[in-house]
Amino acid sequence: MFCRLIRIMHEEHRSVESHRQNFGDAPLLSGFLFLLVASSAIGQMTSLPSVEQALQTNVQPAEVSQYEMKQFEMTRIPPLPKASTAKEWRMLVGSLRQHILHDIAYHG
Repeated sequence: MFCRLIRIMHEEHRSVESHRQNFGDAPLLSGFLFLLVASSAIGQMTSLPSVEQALQTNVQPAEVSQYEMKQFEMTRIPPLPKASTAKEWRMLVGSLRQHILHDIAYHG
């Protein structure tokens, strides 16, 4: 089994060497040139004037953004607790205070 693994590795090494003899380092060089060109293009795309220009264009009206934000927030606000007397409110306030202090503020 071990000898078979060595033989397969040797055959793969020979195929890589024959590929390198036929093509040389052309794939390596072309990959390097691609990275060089891509990095210079990326540097140009993120220049200060291009960012300023992108930030000045309005994607959608401010009213639409405000409406969508309100809709998003309203779905995540829990309803107020149902308490009808002052005693119930005091109990709710105490339990909420304990929850906020122990489970949120001083958690961990």
